[in-house]
Amino acid sequence: MSPQARAYRRAQRARYPRNWKRISRWVITRAGYRCEACGAEQGTLHPVSGSKVILGAAHLDHRPENVSPNNLRAWCQRCHLRYDHPHHPAQIRANRLARLAAAPPGGLLALMLSTAPDLGP
Repeated sequence: MSPQARAYRRAQRARYPRNWKRISRWVITRAGYRCEACGAEQGTLHPVSGSKVILGAAHLDHRPENVSPNNLRAWCQRCHLRYDHPHHPAQIRANRLARLAAAPPGGLLALMLSTAPDLGP
């Protein structure tokens, strides 16, 4: 991972409150260890995907700083991904722009090539 990518990750992580783990556990406990969207139970096999259910706390507004209880939901991986999916293209663009802004002058081409999709042979 590049130094720029590490710096970006640190900056994103810093947006979460220090007690995020405790808040996240509280959200999952509040939901009774079930996904608040589909009802899948923590630690069991998901009824649709068949993968092990691991709940996480999701921000409805996509802002880690906003830990208001009405902004947080306990969702399985599938439901969280489905909710976030429309947000992903804009986030990818924002991430790339941040990496480009942080790239050293001589490293711009290398950075662009490293983030280009692999089109195959």
